[in-house]
Amino acid sequence: MKVLFFSEAETIPFLLLLITSIVVLVINYRKGARFFWSPITVVVMVFSYYCLLGPYQAASTGETYDRLINMRPFYFSAFWGAFISFAAIVAGFVLNKKRISKLYAMLPDTSLSYYGKALFVMGFLLFTISVGGNILKIINPLDAESVEQVGGSFANYLSLSLNFLIPGVTFLFAYTIRTRRGIAWLLISVLLAVSLFITLGFRFRLVLLVLSLAITYSLLTGKRINPLAAVIGIFLFISAMGVINKTRQYGRGLDLSRLNSKKEKQTNFASGLNEARIFQTSGAIIDYVPQKIPYAGFTPISSAILFPIPKAILPSKNSGEYLFGALDRIYGKKASKGAAFLMYAEYYLAFGWSGIVIGCFLIGWFSKHLWIWYLSNWRNPMITVVYAVSVSYLYIVISRGYLPQVTMFFFFTVAPAFFVFWLAQRKMRQHFIQKPSAIHAS
Repeated sequence: MKVLFFSEAETIPFLLLLITSIVVLVINYRKGARFFWSPITVVVMVFSYYCLLGPYQAASTGETYDRLINMRPFYFSAFWGAFISFAAIVAGFVLNKKRISKLYAMLPDTSLSYYGKALFVMGFLLFTISVGGNILKIINPLDAESVEQVGGSFANYLSLSLNFLIPGVTFLFAYTIRTRRGIAWLLISVLLAVSLFITLGFRFRLVLLVLSLAITYSLLTGKRINPLAAVIGIFLFISAMGVINKTRQYGRGLDLSRLNSKKEKQTNFASGLNEARIFQTSGAIIDYVPQKIPYAGFTPISSAILFPIPKAILPSKNSGEYLFGALDRIYGKKASKGAAFLMYAEYYLAFGWSGIVIGCFLIGWFSKHLWIWYLSNWRNPMITVVYAVSVSYLYIVISRGYLPQVTMFFFFTVAPAFFVFWLAQRKMRQHFIQKPSAIHAS
């Protein structure tokens, strides 16, 4: 018997995940704008896209083939993997009984503008260097040219510096919300960031930017999100991602003529859900390990440690071998390029079900630390921005089952926000030490 286009066995974990997700959203929504944006809300949003909406759309339309392989048999394992990982994250979050964090000094709103501009300019200049100064050739996604990446062994570092724009723009956005000033800087930075992100074709940066801005706006204004407006906004955003998916030319912007292709039968919304097909691959990993694919053990961790070292310095490193080998086993070497899976599949690849439970429990545990840090300093706008960027990064943690990449992206996306916060706090302490009277004056 089929329920909601799923078999009876698949329906149980699907409904468990659906019901618990709805309960979490309702509880957090009733608590108000600030408490709605707890890390668990972001976790629910990511799981809803990849493990609920995406599989439902694929099963209801029969579009369960990926690289000429019918992935439908893997749904049962994928659903249970999703529910168990979600439950483990919630358990880690709830069982962490931390109640208060260190309090930090309030910084003037000008700090938001200063450090936002610094991050944006630094990221923009470093990325400009990575494309040999040919930034004008790729700044318009509708008329972009292919440019050669430069930088030798450090080309990847220069390229990833574009991620600095995400916290940079978010700091500038917070400054404008707080002061109603800096609008010109904000508009220019948003336009440049979005244009470059679209040109490159990797949509994760757009997701991180939009989510960071939405969370920052809600937390700083104290406005609770309108559910209807949120549903419409999510629909339009997924549809926009679908347009990019149909028309993107990696590194060369968009070819909008593809939208008129007779071969293109998917709606923009359905195309925007294609990214969720990694849910199917996740189920395949669970079914194939260890019978057809050996356990990876601690390889993801050791690979993450070695990943930042340029290959010119360490030619023997093969950070992605365990990942690509698993995907080759599922799809074949010729067809596996571009395939991926969710984080719980990587944890299963490493240590089986215990890997999923332990790995996801730790995500929930450390997310609680981040949450308490924010709640203890919720009036501090700089901490609000750092929290928004950090909690948005859960999207990468969950959707990218490749620990070396997740770690690398962290240091170019979240770490810069924490660094400028630490730098701002340090400068303020030095100012008070040099001018003790400033403490009494404040």
